[in-house]
Parts: sequence; structure tokens; C-alpha cells
Amino acid sequence: MMDHITVIGQRGAFSAYIARPKSSPASAVVVLQELFGVNADIRRHCDELAEQGYLAVAPDLYWRQEPGVDLNVTSQADWDHGLRLYQAYDRDAGVKDIKDTIDAVHNLPECNGKVALLGYCLGALMVFMTAVRNDGIDAAVWYHGADTEKYLGEIDGLNAPILMHLAEEDEFISKAAQAEIKAAVENKPNATVYSYPGQVMPSPAITENTTTLPRLTLPTVGRANSTTASCEDCRAFFGGSNPVDLRDLRYYFERNAKIAALHEG
Repeated sequence: MMDHITVIGQRGAFSAYIARPKSSPASAVVVLQELFGVNADIRRHCDELAEQGYLAVAPDLYWRQEPGVDLNVTSQADWDHGLRLYQAYDRDAGVKDIKDTIDAVHNLPECNGKVALLGYCLGALMVFMTAVRNDGIDAAVWYHGADTEKYLGEIDGLNAPILMHLAEEDEFISKAAQAEIKAAVENKPNATVYSYPGQVMPSPAITENTTTLPRLTLPTVGRANSTTASCEDCRAFFGGSNPVDLRDLRYYFERNAKIAALHEG
């Protein structure tokens, strides 16, 4: 299939969705799934990234458990299914799979050698774990990665610039955990945290009948607990003909985000 590649990893082979830009070589973004698998929403985001000029690749993180998972964020049964997979997921093995994906993407003729990670939920946690355990990552973007606080002891291994987004009313990341994350990265010059007061967990899911823009408002740009620090260090990590401005990526995904309000009644 033209829209999939096979990643030959050290622990087995697995599939990854790929969206190619019109011109190449280009900078690449490895997009890491939520608990719903590489579903229509993740594939759509890859396609839109490709339209912006990036090579986008989304590996099947669940390949060991159930290859080809494609769940719907609006289905309670699919939520339950995804949560079961999430709870049984081997995170340490997942980091190795993601590193294998990065290596495979580096070797694609369409890639110019620059690779970023972007993830939501489970994928965001895996962004952090992969970034602190591996080099060769040019940028990382993290959205509402629950359980990240359990791995903050590895923060010294973080070399990639990372941009993190916290919804302050996220039911899956406690206020205490949010404080731990902010404190851990506060003195990391390559880490920036955006915190959204009054907001619940954002999701990249878009439904066909979505007619309103998300309730997210852009916060004052700042690093960790600061409200005044510049985000210039987050700009143009990739360089070349299509530099990545992570503020643009932030806007790009927030513009299309649907606040996960399934459980708000």
C-alpha cells in the first residue's frame, strides 16, 4: 500500500502510516497515536502535515497486542477497548519501536535527515520517554501525556527541544503531577510548557459535525512556570526549506482540536 510502510525493527516488523509531501526531501514528523490507534484522526493529521510540506509517519504502537487498531473517539465501546490496550501496553518496548521508526524515517529518500516527534495522550508519554532515552530527535511536541511524571527521573537525558501542553483541568493529569512536570523542566533551556487555565484535555479528534472552534485560548508565551520568557528557542528547529516553528504546530493542532467532552455529560 502506498500509504503505509513496513518498519523492520530489532524486535519485529510493524506497519506505519505515511503521508508524503509534494516535494522532497523534507523534514519529517513522527506522529504518535492516542489510545485509539492509528485511526482516521491521526491519519488525517498526517495528511494535513504532508500538505504543509512535511513527511509524516505514524507507527502502529499496538502491533504486538493487536495490529491495525482503528478506534473512534466518539464510541464508548472503542474508549473501553482503547483503555484496555493502553493499560497493557509495554512502554519500554514501545520506546524501542519508536526509535526503530525514527531510524527508518531517517533512511527514507523523502526525508532530509530532520525528524521530530509529536504525540497525544499515550503518544505524548511516548514522546517524552523516547526523547529522554535517545538522541537524534530534532524536536518534540507533547500533548497531555498522562503518567509522564513517573519518568521525570530521566529528565537529564533530554537533549531535544521539547514543547509541552498542559490543560489544567485534565482529569488524567492531576494538579500535583502537573506541578511535578513544570518543576522538572523549569531549568531545562530546551523545554517549554504551555499551561491552559480552565481547560480540559484537548484531543486531535475531529468529527464530521464539529461546527465550533475549540475553547482553548493561547496563553502568554512562557517557559515552565514563567509568564514572560521568550519562545524564540522553540522556532525553526529544522531549518532548510521548510523550517518548523513549534508555535505554528501548536496553533495548527489546536485549531483543529476537539475538546474531549465525552464524559462531561
